[in-house]
Amino acid sequence: MSKQKHDPDECPYCQSRNICALTPFEAEHDQAWRSIECHDCGELWREVFKLVKLETENGKVLREYLEPGEVKARIRGILKQLKEFCEEEECEP
Repeated sequence: MSKQKHDPDECPYCQSRNICALTPFEAEHDQAWRSIECHDCGELWREVFKLVKLETENGKVLREYLEPGEVKARIRGILKQLKEFCEEEECEP
């Protein structure tokens, strides 16, 4: 799967901005999607959105939803910090 940046207002095939949604948003669990069509090249694709966090109206994060790889990376970072702290303080992690 490509992780490159894409302008959501243009066709990923021909870069035309003459696109429109064919369907309203559908949603299930933590994902929402809709079908899109390019009127210039005729290609169809689906935009997929994933819930990543809940926040208040003023931006305070209430909950973050992390992918398994992100969780592992955060745990590795915490363990590295703990190891460095213990080396400085001569303690066991």
